[in-house]
Amino acid sequence: MRTWLFGALVLKHNTTLHNTVDLEVHAVGSMLHDLGLVLNGSWISNDRRFEVDAAIATTNFVERQVPNDCEGAATWDANRLQLLFDSVLLSSEPRFSLYKQPTVAAVVQGVLIDLEGLAITSAYGITDTEYNNVEEAFPRLNFITAVNATLVELCTTKRNTTYG
Repeated sequence: MRTWLFGALVLKHNTTLHNTVDLEVHAVGSMLHDLGLVLNGSWISNDRRFEVDAAIATTNFVERQVPNDCEGAATWDANRLQLLFDSVLLSSEPRFSLYKQPTVAAVVQGVLIDLEGLAITSAYGITDTEYNNVEEAFPRLNFITAVNATLVELCTTKRNTTYG
């Protein structure tokens, strides 16, 4: 949730970016970008990086949940599914997101703010109050420690996929 909310705040402070981002793809990609870190999930492979597992699981989830003929719903055509896939896939590679669509960049920016914290929010126009409101509603608790432990476990259990 924090990643999505931080990304939404980036969009709030950047009208040009807001007007070019697929908000639904941004929301789904932001909230599900770390599915590949759930090491006991049925969608986890033995031979793919966690970002790839997450991208595949996220797009499969959307395809199962939203039929293309659902009245009143935005169509999840191949282009939007690819945009979602790329947003999740590149969520841990900020250097590459610069060369993709604004939706991908917005997801990555939310991830970066969630990881880096208050120190980088001013670069995106986010105020201390806005940042603190998100943190108060969704506290970090032992976030960094837990992420580090998960990454170590990932390196142990999927060592051939943990490079870069």
